[in-house]
Amino acid sequence: ILDLAGARMRERIKQGDSAERAAERLLEKLIREGPRGLSRGTGDPRHRSLDAVMEYSLEGRGNDDRRRLEEISIFPEDVDIPLSAAAALWRQEEAGAEETALGFARLSLLKLDLGRGEMRLHDVIRSWLATAIPNAAELHLRLVSAWPDWMQLPYAYAWRLLAWHLAQ
Repeated sequence: ILDLAGARMRERIKQGDSAERAAERLLEKLIREGPRGLSRGTGDPRHRSLDAVMEYSLEGRGNDDRRRLEEISIFPEDVDIPLSAAAALWRQEEAGAEETALGFARLSLLKLDLGRGEMRLHDVIRSWLATAIPNAAELHLRLVSAWPDWMQLPYAYAWRLLAWHLAQ
């Protein structure tokens, strides 16, 4: 959570805000929606404070970016997500998916390894994001439909997890 808060403050400073004002905004957000705020219905006490930090981190991001971040919560826990798989899910070219992932990584919303072409969500963030997905089965279907020939899947991730995505 501290990484998220720090990243959001850095982003505000980069946009011309002072460090003091960025810290004040974070504090206001935590006071307004912090630990005693409503959770997203998960019942997990960690999510109450995470709600405030995530909402703060996502302020100023467009609806498309927020939706894309929520959508990658369909990937399994503790698995590196290839940018190519995210691109397929998001219906983007891989370069566009890379730019989207870079924006999320700058805010510490995920870990990104451009050398390997992979990203990873922290399990708590993944779980939090998944609560916003009303149609996870449709997203799994969208992903596997992007792999039209299951005898010649495009990358190792698809070979390893096609069955898992189909079962969801």
